[in-house]
Parts: sequence; C-alpha cells; structure tokens
Amino acid sequence: MAIRSKDLTGLPADARDEVARQTTQGGQKEGPVETTICRRHRPGTMNKGESLYADYLDTRKLAGEIVAWWFEGVTFRLAEHDRYTPDFTVIDVAGQVRLHDVKGRKGETYYAREDSAVKIRSAAGMFPYFRFVIVWPAPGGGAWRSKEIRP
Repeated sequence: MAIRSKDLTGLPADARDEVARQTTQGGQKEGPVETTICRRHRPGTMNKGESLYADYLDTRKLAGEIVAWWFEGVTFRLAEHDRYTPDFTVIDVAGQVRLHDVKGRKGETYYAREDSAVKIRSAAGMFPYFRFVIVWPAPGGGAWRSKEIRP
C-alpha cells in the first residue's frame, strides 16, 4: 500500500516517524513508499476481544465459577529467544491453573497464526501441569467457545 505523509495521522508516533524517515531524503519528498504497517501488541494493553473476554471472566468470578484471573500474568520461556505469554491466567474453584489465549473467530472455529499455534502447542508439551486453552467468540456474540490444547 502506498502511504503519503497526509495518511499518517492515525498511526502511532513510532510508526509515523519510521514512515516519514523512509519517505524523505534531505528534506525532499521521494513519493510514496510501498510498506506494510502491522499493529503490534503492546504488553499490558488489551485488544477488543481480550477486553470482552475480561468482562466474561468477571461475570464467571461473580458467579463463583472461578477464583481469580490476571491479564498477561505469566510468561513461559520456550527457548533461549522464544517466549510465550498467554492472554489470561485463570484459577478455577478446584485450584487448577488454566492459561487462556483469546483468538479471533473464523467461521465456526478460531483463527490463529502459525507461530502462535506452535508456541501454544510447545508450551502445553513443556508444561503439562497447566491447562492451555484457546478461547474465541461464538457466532452471534455473548458466548465463548474453547478448546484445550493437550501435549
């Protein structure tokens, strides 16, 4: 996609600076630059799906179905330079630690990028005492579907 300086207003400051740096040379505009700007997850900040799931967890806590939950409460080291941080750490009434990862819906099931799916499967194999769960919104909204990832 071609990006011109007038199109930068909705971007984060660091992305605007990078695009501006790439599109100017010596103060003269070179014209549009072909680039892809990907929204990166900011640690500690929930996206829309995670925020909706947090509301759902609050209702489950009020109903006595879970004891507590934390957003990005734990990070697993899978390899020297490879980490996995589940979206939610949930403690159920039996004391079981469940690690929930919120994904988008694709038809009747969830959508996960390949690297994300590999990290979840790896973590489930390396840490079998935890329960790793993928959750996604059910069609029509209001409900959530889940799938436990087993080693």
